[in-house]
Amino acid sequence: MSIQRQEPFLNEIPAPPPNVLVILVVDSSDVTGAAIPQFCSYLSSVLDRLYHIHQTYDVKLGQIAFSAPSSDHSPIISQTNFQNPSHVLSLIRDHPSNMGIGRITNGSGVPMAIVDGIIAALEMFDRESSALQSANTSSPNTICHLILATSQPPDKTRQSSTETRNQFYPISWQTLPAELRKRYINLSLFLTTPNPSLYYMYNQVAPDSRYMDKPWFPTGGNSVYLMGMTALSKFDSRGDSWPSFFMLVT
Repeated sequence: MSIQRQEPFLNEIPAPPPNVLVILVVDSSDVTGAAIPQFCSYLSSVLDRLYHIHQTYDVKLGQIAFSAPSSDHSPIISQTNFQNPSHVLSLIRDHPSNMGIGRITNGSGVPMAIVDGIIAALEMFDRESSALQSANTSSPNTICHLILATSQPPDKTRQSSTETRNQFYPISWQTLPAELRKRYINLSLFLTTPNPSLYYMYNQVAPDSRYMDKPWFPTGGNSVYLMGMTALSKFDSRGDSWPSFFMLVT
């Protein structure tokens, strides 16, 4: 008796893995440029942790570099779309000047266009999530991490321009935490010096202190604040389970 080979049913074809999207948003000052080796070491540790706690996920890394505000041109000076983390990390670590990092002398601490950098990251998350949703009708969960690496203070007067898409207008320094929260984006900070304004934003984004994580790696005197770096579920006083990381369901 011959055995006939059966073709798999469509619903037996494995779906693409869910995604962890990470964006490093970094300023282009010379002070931050000098800290890039340390920041890349932190980023490597973070990526290792994300690989460990999301073993069935596809981890991708993107990059955005920004400068001081300008009325003549966009402060976004480089952008790398989501790719293999090892490749993007090597570009940042080995060739930061090619991305504009370290090109601006800003020892006086002139406020930088951090708002613009974060808005550019929101746009990258939105584009990638839309593409993933179009490619996979099962709409897997997407976990988003935005890591801000800077040595400079934010320009709090900045807001999104009319050049950005409608859903990003207007966004200002005051509304950024709410925009990050409603998009379920984990915010982490790599800072060369403590910055009360950025730490305030970090606190506003986290639902509560249970989402905030301390670095498990040496920071060399820099200020590092992490979010969503544990896979353990946490419980409130009622016994309800709280996920320790944000998930964006596309």
